[in-house]
Amino acid sequence: MKAIKVTTVITSVSARANNSAGLRLSTPALTPEELTAIFHLKDQDCETLLVPIAKHDEEVMQINSDLQSKTPSQRLRACLYILWDQEAKEEKWPDFYDAKMESMIEFIKNKLD
Repeated sequence: MKAIKVTTVITSVSARANNSAGLRLSTPALTPEELTAIFHLKDQDCETLLVPIAKHDEEVMQINSDLQSKTPSQRLRACLYILWDQEAKEEKWPDFYDAKMESMIEFIKNKLD
């Protein structure tokens, strides 16, 4: 997936209960291709550099922390959904999910004493 560089305006900032911040960004008008590229980044962990255009100095504040937007089980489910979407769409999603989960459960159970 390609990186995207776009000028934005922060239109809203909110503090969250877990001490994180929620940002709402607005872009200029986008082509359908540009908008599609941004939609593909939805729910992806992204690295973001916020640089004010009007007054830009050379110092960058580095914030290093893990972004835990999904639990491991949510990430696994999302990956399985993408696999289903790419390879097995003729099968119903719930059936595909149940079969894959059962397969992984059996794999782990076979490793147990």
